[in-house]
Amino acid sequence: SASAGLLKSPQEAYNIEPGALWRHSYATALLASIIGRYGRCPALSSLYTSALLHDIGKIILNRHLQTACLNRGEEFKGGDIIQFEQTMLHTNHAKVAALLLRRWQLPEDIIAPVAHHHETNPKVDNALNCQIVYLANYLTESIGIQAMEPDNYFYRLKETDTDVPQISYFNDNIEAIITEFFEKFNESSTLEFN
Repeated sequence: SASAGLLKSPQEAYNIEPGALWRHSYATALLASIIGRYGRCPALSSLYTSALLHDIGKIILNRHLQTACLNRGEEFKGGDIIQFEQTMLHTNHAKVAALLLRRWQLPEDIIAPVAHHHETNPKVDNALNCQIVYLANYLTESIGIQAMEPDNYFYRLKETDTDVPQISYFNDNIEAIITEFFEKFNESSTLEFN
């Protein structure tokens, strides 16, 4: 797909290797759709699309951020990427992605979760889908869901901080959700991630 090609490119300003953004985006979309299904979200395809595109703004900002970092003698070394982007560029990848998706005339139920995927409690109509994309992104990125076995994952998730949206059915079904995620993610290992 076209998004896979874009997401497979390296994003040097973010220290993202070739293929890593695609793997992360795919894992986030897969996990978001599973979480959404457990929550009986009515628009699963929109949720999947939002999660797949949530970091597309990084592709747009990569060169600009590289230039700003070179000019200031700084580089991103981890931490709050939104704050780093705001400091360096006076915008961030979530805002830029939302602008792009609006220009493409995608529906707001896809745009809102992309625009708010770094917010735990956005004040928007589509707040649940925003929270699901946030949670799926948080889990795949912060905890390293792709590199862990399910047993280790359960253990680490219980020890994480509380800065995640409280989605009751997620907490009630976490083991089933994560088990299904790993099964489907491993089944899709035939996808070309690099």
